[in-house]
Amino acid sequence: MKKNILLIAAALFLFLGNQSITAQAKMEKETQSVSAEETEVSAKEKTTSLIRSLGLNKKQQEQVYNLFVKSEEKMSRASLEGETKEKKMKEAKMNEYIMAQMKEILTEGQFKNYLELVKNQ
Repeated sequence: MKKNILLIAAALFLFLGNQSITAQAKMEKETQSVSAEETEVSAKEKTTSLIRSLGLNKKQQEQVYNLFVKSEEKMSRASLEGETKEKKMKEAKMNEYIMAQMKEILTEGQFKNYLELVKNQ
């Protein structure tokens, strides 16, 4: 009788442990999904703002949007690290990368206006 109770208790603990792990995995997946949606929304908002401010053509709109999506994803991963020197270095490096890419995507006049927009933020 004691063996049966012990066996049932062990099975119950295994079942509950499995449910806990499954729930945690599901929550992590939902968090990543929301984060991806937030990244795309943020990139779209930034791109829309630049379309209005700089008069981007269709090709530029696509390039700028893709740049912002990629940079937002990398920045969100860096934000998980907390406030560290390494995080700040990554952010600075990402900002340099964005500037270099924007210089390639935009015309000379648009880039000058972009620099003014960034400076005023």
